[in-house]
Parts: sequence; C-alpha cells; structure tokens
Amino acid sequence: MMTDLCNVCLPSHWITLGAIGTIILVGYEPFLQAVLNLEDRVVVAPVGASGLASDEAALGRCTKLDAGTYVELDGRSSQGIFPFKGPDGQNLTIDVIAGFDVQADPGMMAAVWLGLSVQATARNLSPLFGCTSGNCSWDAFPSLAVCSRCNDLSLRLVKSVGTVNIPGRTSSGYLENATFPDVTNSASRANEAIDIQVDYPYTKYTITGLAPLNLSNYDGPPRCKRGDQKCPDTYFTGKLETNPGRTLGFRDLQTMITAFQYIVAGGSWRANKTRWEDTPVLAGECALYYCINAYASTVKNGELAETVVGSWAKKTPRSYSSVQDRETVDAYTAHYNNTLDYVNIGGDFDRTDLQLYIPPDAAGLGFDPGSVKFNVTHNTIGTTIRYLTEVIGGHVQPGDLLDVPFVAFHYPSRASWSPMPDLMAALGSAASTVSERTGNDIMNATFERAAGALSKWMRDRAFRNDIEEIQGQVLTGFVSRATVVFVAHWGFLILPLTALLMGLIFFCLSVWNTKSKGLPAWKGSSLVNLAFGLDQADKAELRDALLRKDVSAAARETTARFRKGGPQPGLELSRATGSYMSS
Repeated sequence: MMTDLCNVCLPSHWITLGAIGTIILVGYEPFLQAVLNLEDRVVVAPVGASGLASDEAALGRCTKLDAGTYVELDGRSSQGIFPFKGPDGQNLTIDVIAGFDVQADPGMMAAVWLGLSVQATARNLSPLFGCTSGNCSWDAFPSLAVCSRCNDLSLRLVKSVGTVNIPGRTSSGYLENATFPDVTNSASRANEAIDIQVDYPYTKYTITGLAPLNLSNYDGPPRCKRGDQKCPDTYFTGKLETNPGRTLGFRDLQTMITAFQYIVAGGSWRANKTRWEDTPVLAGECALYYCINAYASTVKNGELAETVVGSWAKKTPRSYSSVQDRETVDAYTAHYNNTLDYVNIGGDFDRTDLQLYIPPDAAGLGFDPGSVKFNVTHNTIGTTIRYLTEVIGGHVQPGDLLDVPFVAFHYPSRASWSPMPDLMAALGSAASTVSERTGNDIMNATFERAAGALSKWMRDRAFRNDIEEIQGQVLTGFVSRATVVFVAHWGFLILPLTALLMGLIFFCLSVWNTKSKGLPAWKGSSLVNLAFGLDQADKAELRDALLRKDVSAAARETTARFRKGGPQPGLELSRATGSYMSS
C-alpha cells in the first residue's frame, strides 16, 4: 500500500518539479531575510577621506628643537684664548667666549622635575595627541627624543677596610693640620659623637676610574637614631658627569647630555638589620642622551599606547661645530671627548646645530631614513646642560672639565660642608630605602621617566607650534569609527535561487507541454468551467452520491480528464463501474 501511495504522490514526471518547488518556497522568505544583516564594526579611514577635520587624528613629532637662550652677553663677554692639547700632543689654542646669557626654557625645567618625580605615571608622560573618535592609529614615524641607559657597576666595586683615629676638635672644627677620618661624611660636626683618639674600623667602597666617588662608613650598626641627628652615616653617594671620557660605559656616546654615577648601600643597614661591613652595596651609571626614536602609536578608547620600534644616537660628522677653522674646532672637540658641555669648561663659541641621522638599515620600518633631518640647536644644548648641572649636580665653577671632575655629593649630608642638591637627595632617599636587589632598578626607572618627560616636552612643542618646518611636524593618522554596516551572507541565497530556478524550469516545461498538445492557456479562467463543465447527468450522479453520504468515496473512484478528440471536446469521467463523458 505504501509503495502505491508513493507512486501516486511522486510520479515520475516533470510536474513533480512544481510540487518540490512549492515545498521549497516555505523557506524562501526566511532565507532571503537572512542574507542582509546589520553589524557594529570599526571602520578605519585616513583623515580627510570623508571631509573630516585634520586634527581628528593628530600626533606631534619633533624634527628640530630650538629652546632656551644661550647667547653671547653684549658688552660684558670676554674674548679669550683657550690653550689645549691637540691629537698628537701639540699645544694648540682656540678663541672662545667666556660670557653667555643662559636662560633655560620653562617647559624643559618642568619636564626635568616631572621626570625625576616618583609621582610621574605613564599617563603624565604621554605626548599630546588629537583623536576625537577615541580610536586612531599612525604609521611608524621617527622623532627627536631623549633616551636613557643604565649600566650596573656593582662588579667593579673595590672594597677596602682600615681603621681611623678621630683627630682632636675645637669649637670650630678639627685641629689645624689634622687628618680627616676616611669616611664619606668626614665633617667635624657630623662626627661630634665619635670619641676622639680612638681607633674605629671602617669599610670603604670605590670604583676604579671614578674618583672621587666613594661610600665609606664606620663598621657596625647605623649611628643615626633620628632624622635630625648629627651623625656620619651615608647611604648614597653620587655625582654628575657631562664628559663621556670620564664615564665607564658611555665613552663613545657623542650625543650624551649628562651621566650620573652612584654607589648605594642596601636598605638593610639603614633599617638596622645588618652591620655596615656585612651590608650589600650596589653601584651604577646612568646617562641621558639625544636620540631618534621610531614610534608605533595607537589610541584605543582614548588612551595613547606607543612602542619604540627603533632607536639611534648617530651624530652627523662635524655637526655641532663651527664654520670657521674646522680643524682646530675638531681638535678642541676631540680633546674634550666629544662632549656637548662647554658651559662648565669656561669657554665656548657659536656652534652649528647638533644633527642626528638614521642609518640606512632602518628602511624596513616603513619610512625613508634619509627623508627627514633631525637637529638640536646650540641654544637647547647649552641651556639644558647648565640647568641639569645646577639642579642635579650642584653649581660647578668654570674650570677645565677634563682635569677637574664634578663634585660628589652624599646622602644624607647631615652637618656636612657640602649639602646635597634637592633632586639628588631625592634620588638617594629613594635608592637607599629599597631592598638590595632593586636599588639599581629604581635608578633605571628614574632616568627612564626623565627621558620620557623630556621627549614629551619636545614633541608637545611641535604639536602646539603652527610653524611646523621650524619645530616639528604634526602627523595625521587613521581614524577608527564604530559604524553600523550591512553585511551580506551570500550562502543564504542558495535556497531562494534554487526555488527560483526550479520555478523557471517548471514554467518553461508547462508552456512547452501546453503548446505541444495544442491546449489553450486556461489557467485562472472561469470560462473553461462554464464551457466544458459537467453536464446534467454528471451533476445528477454526484448529487446522488452526496445524498448517499458517500461522495468522498465516489470522488476517489472517479477520474476526470479532458478529451480533445471526438465530435466535440469535453470532460470525460470514468469510474471503476464504468465511464461517461460530459460534452
């Protein structure tokens, strides 16, 4: 029975396509609606592509830095002849200017204080930018910057021990011609509590080649019990240096602004957990120097994130020199180890800009290394170095920098003749209170902040300045915006297209079938039933079946077909018991 039913439902005929197409049409509308969908997406477009304002994705970079005043004093400067040794040991002289008007840029001064402050955060050190959409990006780009680097010198420490006898004292200090105790804080007032004419053991740390830097204390526990007490305990000692030749790790760094050398005691002695002779001691050397950094910058949700993808400190040969008598100037520069600091030597002259360049092997970063020149003016270098030497290193009298090093200061400098500058005291306090394993990390982080703050100052000047060819360049980037877009899922068109194709095939076959049999196109016309409907006998037969309540059975047994032949066309009904025709 099932086989017979299937044969009736699915006859092997092209008309089956119409039935299948009708079933498929059930999913036509849902699948067609699923083709197009609304989605939230971030669209990235270059600034200006849609008439956007040019500051919607703006970021500053610095290509030339000119800040501060460093000029010859009119009417008060003194011309002098400065003697020095040439590269072959010959005696040479050079005409120098002894008097300069030095006025540091307030922005640079604020950047130094910000960078050396432990309160500075990554947000404080981010450069100014414009990104009204909150999400922007820029291609990698180079910019002038200040970089930092620190070297651990702990393995270079030389430990020595000895005994010291405190000399006699008067109300004004030690006795005349007395030998001072060999401890870092040897001031008489700091040693008032130490008994005289008694031998005291001490332990001293020095670094070969960095005299007069040393850290020396009396053996035993700390002697300072209160913060205001006069005592000789020293936790930290450090000094500034601007001559690369007087450093250990930066002798070839020709763009060095300043270096800072230090020795720091572990925090355990200050906390009275160890004796001085058993306390770990660290040493290091950090430098700030001009450089070119390549940045990859993005803004996400209003927060700027930058990654340094390349950094160079290459000085263009014979830059930061003079246009006159270059050979003598080059010899003078080499005599002082290519230092940038001639403020503290006592003699300088007008110089060309310090120019930095990017080596050709940086071409893979997405920009042309030789397309931009990077310059730092004489004004900037002179004023920056003078300010740093005053604020961090203490005031240094003019003298021969090669032979007279900077003064070493110590912390705490209780009752000392040479109080430590405020910022150096802050460095000493921070470094000496941490554990022995992180003292150098504190100094490294401090100089990274200082470099970041100075770099921010440089780039912010470029961002604010309208004369881009003088101070820098405001870079435009790519704006990312959240946009509602129409997304087409073409896979959902398979079912509607299949139904449409089957309908077209069915239509073509229906037309062909109708034409091949010579039938008129009667579909949808009521005239057919009126003209060729059932006659009176057929109607009487169906009425009798309805009255017998077996019209359904009669209908199942009756087959109707249209007969074209004969005297006239008409419907022919046939039943299992016989057949009849309506004409």
